[in-house]
Amino acid sequence: MAIEEFNGNKLMKIRKEKGFTQTSLAKKINSCYTTIAKLERGEYTPSEKYFQKLCDALGVEPSALMDPDEELLEEVEKITRVFEQFRKMAL
Repeated sequence: MAIEEFNGNKLMKIRKEKGFTQTSLAKKINSCYTTIAKLERGEYTPSEKYFQKLCDALGVEPSALMDPDEELLEEVEKITRVFEQFRKMAL
C-alpha cells in the first residue's frame, strides 16, 4: 500500500461527515489532535499502522482516504481553462 497517496483533505471531509472533531478522533486512536491536524494539512504522511487505525476508527476502506480530492481536481481544471483562455487572447 502506497501511503504516499494519503489525502489529508479526504480525512478532514470524512472525519466531519462521521461527526468527529480532531480531538475525538485522536482520542479514539490514542493519538493527539495536533497529529490529526497535521495529517489533514498534508504536513505528515501516516505510517501504515497509523493509517489503518484511522480507517478502522472512521469505518472506511483505505481507498477512501487515498482517492484524489475531486474538489481540488475540479479547481485545477477551472484554472487550466482560464489559463488557456488568456493564452489564446495573448496570441
